[in-house]
Amino acid sequence: MSRLSGKNDPGRLNSQPVQTVLYSVWRWRGGLSMEVTINANTLIKLAELLTALGVIGGVILWCVKFVQRSKRQHEELKAIRKEQTLICYGLLACLQGLKEQGCNGPVTEAMNRLEEYLNQAAHDEET
Repeated sequence: MSRLSGKNDPGRLNSQPVQTVLYSVWRWRGGLSMEVTINANTLIKLAELLTALGVIGGVILWCVKFVQRSKRQHEELKAIRKEQTLICYGLLACLQGLKEQGCNGPVTEAMNRLEEYLNQAAHDEET
């Protein structure tokens, strides 16, 4: 008898159960009992289901962490922009002080560019 055609081939998954486990799950008043048979095919299907659920859960978890990280980075960037705006206003105040002391030329040019930048940035922030 060939290995491929045998009905009694123990390595074949669709043959009789490789190992059968019988147990009572619960008994009801009427003496009704439920017996469960677990064979190799059942274990393979259970492993496929658990793997699929694990992959789906992993993708969902990755998406949640990605959104949380994106929100955290957005808040950090917002704080950095606010800090840089304060630094620019301090620099503008220093340039105005230098201009009042008589330092013209590059001070006036830098002050005008900085004022223009701050005005543009303020208008961009509003929209």
